[in-house]
Amino acid sequence: MPGFKITSFKGAVPKLAPRLLAPEFAQTALNARLENGDLKGYGTITVASLEPIGRESSINDREDDSPTIIYKYGTHWLHWMFDVDVVQSPIVNDSTDRLYFTGDGIMKMTNNELVTDASVTNTIVDYKTDLTTPISRNPYTSQAVGIPKPTEAPTTAWTTGSTASLDLEQRFYVYTYVNANGEESAPSAPSPRVAALLTEEPVIGVTIPSTNGDYENVAKVRLYVTATGSNATDFQFCAEGTGTTINDTGNRAEVLPTKTWVPPDPNLKGLTAMANGVLAGFDENTLMFSEPYIPYAWPIEYQLGVPYEIVGLGRAGDQLVVCTKGTPYLASGATSASMDLIGLSVEQACVSKRSIVSILDGVIYASPDGLVYVSSGGAELLTKDLITRAQWSTYNPSSIHAYQHDNLYYAFNGTGGFIFNPVDKHFVTIDLDTDAAFNDIITDTLYVYQNLSKLTDVSEYNANYPFWNISPWTSDTTDDTFTWTSKVFITERPTILSTGQVVFTAGGGTTSLTLTIDGTALSPIAVTADATGVATFR
Repeated sequence: MPGFKITSFKGAVPKLAPRLLAPEFAQTALNARLENGDLKGYGTITVASLEPIGRESSINDREDDSPTIIYKYGTHWLHWMFDVDVVQSPIVNDSTDRLYFTGDGIMKMTNNELVTDASVTNTIVDYKTDLTTPISRNPYTSQAVGIPKPTEAPTTAWTTGSTASLDLEQRFYVYTYVNANGEESAPSAPSPRVAALLTEEPVIGVTIPSTNGDYENVAKVRLYVTATGSNATDFQFCAEGTGTTINDTGNRAEVLPTKTWVPPDPNLKGLTAMANGVLAGFDENTLMFSEPYIPYAWPIEYQLGVPYEIVGLGRAGDQLVVCTKGTPYLASGATSASMDLIGLSVEQACVSKRSIVSILDGVIYASPDGLVYVSSGGAELLTKDLITRAQWSTYNPSSIHAYQHDNLYYAFNGTGGFIFNPVDKHFVTIDLDTDAAFNDIITDTLYVYQNLSKLTDVSEYNANYPFWNISPWTSDTTDDTFTWTSKVFITERPTILSTGQVVFTAGGGTTSLTLTIDGTALSPIAVTADATGVATFR
């Protein structure tokens, strides 16, 4: 008996004609959640599922104050009104759970104390949540990362010793600043030469110039001394203190580690964490790297240049993907000092920084022709056989902001978006409109921001948070309405279809089917499953 059967469901492949699709692929798939070959809808976003982003009970309620970035930090929701990049601390045994971020002026840090502490003040802090209008903010306080080097050299004098001995050692001193976060600056210029009397083990008093209020976050000063009589040799740690005079009593310890360290470039953006404790960022066409596990130190000699302006960065395993306005690049190395750049041959520029997503040991980003996948194996236009350039342009790729969840690529563009499966290679269109989202890997949930103007059910909306709410979208168990249109099936001869069957995987259920025969859509058929989950219709 002629007929057709669909036993597995996948998304759409827009490039192929409907008759050429395999049975499991759709002409169109809207809001369809396709897992394990089953067909169902995504969870409904309801008022009851919404959670407030803001910390205070009343927040500026202008509709145009939608956050661009949201970030779940423990029990707190952090948000920014513009594009920032946030990474967790690579510091070993960091009890303060530091977060580092760029895109909000200079590179900044917040932690589990600063994030809710409105009383903390620091003149180095340069925090803003809105470029024009102050609003309630979260995190409450952040601090600039790194500390500038001292601008003046130390001076020295003997506090003990006798000129009777001729056994002299030539010494030079430098000092560094250490702030309350344990970040240490590059050293000052060397002191004038000092002749020390070794036979009497003199204590050398080193005078530290005043900071003149320029370094209010300085917690202490560390003093280093030359191992030989030349200021071109290594400096060794000898003492530390908080006063204007620090005494060298003869102790010697580690070699000065911060000789080439500088704070992050003030224009650093695109902060990305690599697998080896290195943080990476960029400005224009310059790629920058921190010292491993020292996120406040960014030596200039670690910088690399590419021919094109950099759009953004992504992590692919132990490599860094550099997305540019030209071709992509791969950066890799065991340490920051050994990073190498490899240019890839695919000529696909990145058209949206926020489209860059690390996924499946690689990176996906939006180009003018479709989605590009970059990994250690190279780069490819992942969607070349799935969608035409004209079809792709309807997604407005330059406006895409995307997120990884369960190895799917969730993309939004201001009017809706799509979900792309990079393994099975198919699309599902979504009409959910969101300005910001966050993938929480701890709870395996994709959260989306919902503005009141974008909700359809506001009967129980939390009036205290009129425009600042999020929803755990992909963890909701209530299925929403979806549409899935099959391929065009062509029979070898005229056929009368008399009976159909729908099998529900979860027992009972109800759905509506519309059959289109020879281009004519029949009236929708409502089908309801019996106790075994089977619905038969004629």
